[in-house]
Amino acid sequence: MWNHAPSANTTFTLYHSGSLKATMPTAPGAQSLLCLSCHDGSAAIDAYGAQATGANYISTTNRVGYGGDLTKDHPIGFDYTSTLGSAANHLNSPTTVVAAGLPLYANLGASSHTLECSTCHTVHDPTITPFLRMNNAGSALCRACHTY
Repeated sequence: MWNHAPSANTTFTLYHSGSLKATMPTAPGAQSLLCLSCHDGSAAIDAYGAQATGANYISTTNRVGYGGDLTKDHPIGFDYTSTLGSAANHLNSPTTVVAAGLPLYANLGASSHTLECSTCHTVHDPTITPFLRMNNAGSALCRACHTY
């Protein structure tokens, strides 16, 4: 993955909603860009190393951010700050999220509490479908951040 061709998408349209309290960045964070290099469907999954181009692309059912469109996906790349993670916003604190087993990241120009794809998803560990960090029975994964 570290020697993989980057996404052909140079800009992404991120999720936005009037009820979203987070300040959204202009682009996904570095960890999410690694995921999108395959999952947005713009770069072949076998395009790495000396193989500059490939012929195999991720299936359409597993694409996220196709054409740079992330508007229908959970927001990523934003600072999950202590102010954002408050009872008033119906979100747990960053400390609570990390204690639940969900990592938050440091990105350039951001706090050390940035929510990325890999906050909720593992990298190709299919033991919990679909590649989740924890079982989502009773919305446990969602409730690690959301209080309702």
